[in-house]
Amino acid sequence: MSLRKDLVDVLIAVPSTPETGCKTTVTEQIPVPTSEHVAQIVGKCGSKIKFLRSQTNTCIKTPFRGEEPVFVVSGEPSDVRRAVDAIQKASQHFTRLIESRSKSCAIGEFTIEVEVPHPYVGAVVGRNGAVITRIKQLTNTRINTPKGGDLHPKFEVTGTRVNVMAAREAIHQKVVDAYCMRNK
Repeated sequence: MSLRKDLVDVLIAVPSTPETGCKTTVTEQIPVPTSEHVAQIVGKCGSKIKFLRSQTNTCIKTPFRGEEPVFVVSGEPSDVRRAVDAIQKASQHFTRLIESRSKSCAIGEFTIEVEVPHPYVGAVVGRNGAVITRIKQLTNTRINTPKGGDLHPKFEVTGTRVNVMAAREAIHQKVVDAYCMRNK
C-alpha cells in the first residue's frame, strides 16, 4: 500500500465538519521517528504533503534536513486533527514497512553492509534513486540506503550470496567511477 494511499484513506475516514462561522486556530507539533519518515510523508517534490495540505485546509510546516523530525500543523481544530491523524498513520505505516524489510530474509539469503565514503553516497544512489534502483534490478537484491546523518554510511544488501556480491561490486564500481570523475 502506498503512503499517498494511506493519506487518502485517512482523509476519507475522518469526516470533515461543516462551517460554523466561528474560526479558531490551533497549532500542533507531530514528531516522527526519523528524517526518512519525513521524506516519505512529504513525498517527491512535496507532492504528498501538498495533497494533505489541500485536503485538510491546514498549514503544515515540514522540518528541514538536519532539524528535529517534527511537523507543525496549524488551522481549525477539526482540520488539524485530520492532518495530525494522517501524518501519524503514515509514519506508523512507514515504520511497519521498515521493520518488515529488515526481518524478511528468506532461506538461502543473507545480508551484508557495504560502507561507502560519505562524499560518494550520492553517486551510488543517483538522481531520484535511479542508480541504486538499477543496481537492485540488475542484481536481484534488496538494498537499503544509509540514513542521511550517518558518519560511516553503509548500504544494507540482501539476497543470494552471488547476487549480494554482484551488488557489492556494482556499488564499489560507482564509488570508483565517481572518484575518477572528481579527480580528473
